[in-house]
Amino acid sequence: MTHTLTGLALAEAAIQARTARRGSSRALSASWRTAAYLTSALANNVPDFDLLLSPLTAGKLGYLLHHRGYTHTLALTLPQAALVLLAPALYARARLCLWGARDWCWLAALSLIGVVVHMLLDYGNSYGVHLLWPFDGRWSYGDSVFIVEPGFWLALVPMLFYAVRSGVARVGLALLFIAALAAELASGFVPQPIGLAFAAMGVGLWLVAPRLGARGRLVAAASAYAAVMALFYGAAGVARDLAARTLAAAFPGWRTADQVLSPLASDPVCHTLIAVQVDDKGGYALRRATVSIAPWLVAAADCPRLFGEGRLALTPLAAPAGLGEVRWEGGAELSLAKLKEVYEGRCEARAFFRFGRAPFYLDDAVGDLRFDRGGPGFAEIPFRAPGAPCPERVPDWAPPRADVLGL
Repeated sequence: MTHTLTGLALAEAAIQARTARRGSSRALSASWRTAAYLTSALANNVPDFDLLLSPLTAGKLGYLLHHRGYTHTLALTLPQAALVLLAPALYARARLCLWGARDWCWLAALSLIGVVVHMLLDYGNSYGVHLLWPFDGRWSYGDSVFIVEPGFWLALVPMLFYAVRSGVARVGLALLFIAALAAELASGFVPQPIGLAFAAMGVGLWLVAPRLGARGRLVAAASAYAAVMALFYGAAGVARDLAARTLAAAFPGWRTADQVLSPLASDPVCHTLIAVQVDDKGGYALRRATVSIAPWLVAAADCPRLFGEGRLALTPLAAPAGLGEVRWEGGAELSLAKLKEVYEGRCEARAFFRFGRAPFYLDDAVGDLRFDRGGPGFAEIPFRAPGAPCPERVPDWAPPRADVLGL
């Protein structure tokens, strides 16, 4: 939904820019406006068509290794943008539209920008992308924005409601706005002060939108969108520093190889933390906690719980004195030698480790603590039966824990 709304907003920006240059005497045709919305919305979603590649590798590994893979690389931006242009081409042919070269240049720009913006938005969370492949096969993580963020919806919907001309589209946008308000105020996942602030932003934009004019609404929406993004990236930086200090104080003698951070939806204060640590004695540990960067507003103990009990048994941890900003969910200390043995001895584990950022092993499977939420989830790969074939067509992503494995 965020990708689609962002695409529609970029299309509206292009429409406003072209209208300003042409003047009111040469208004854009309704067909080109529709094509701009269609092109930009599709371009902002087309990288996720990599789900069609999942069958290249059997089982759960197909999704884990191919989603956010090749189609989320800058190297394949142009082919995807060219593919998107087939949609307006078919539309123009069906409607007998006579667009000029400048019309097509704008549509091409929207398709190219949309694909890149999709990747940058996906970079923002803790799942990761491969922006620089094939020059760099490592995953890149922003660790700053939750996978679903209603704050972006509240920023964009009021402007789009008055921009679009379709009654059906307006009804859909109004329903989405109501759903976003419900997520902020009644879902139970957003602390009340923060939910009220986001709801006030959205309602305020909706109330002033009729008075601003088309260009004013676009500026207001873009400003609100940028403010939400800046808020989460700024909060993530504070949470990252706090997590580093907390881990150093709580676990002396352990080196933190990675700290996976993710805010909760519409909550820049509460962040989930997964720490990947090793020590000089061959230990390998995963710790999970909730970090509050503003305990005076929302204490860590009052932050919503995102995870239930997972398959990896976590031992309760006590917070060190003076660090009340953290609520420990638990931890597990494993054997680094065993982790390496699993990697070297099982081909399905070697394939999985090209995805696993916080990997763990069980007697019958390997998994990723980022997504260990009770029961065998989508990021848990069972060990294959003796004689079963190894995974095929495994992408050459660099294992996120190559540092821990000594690769």
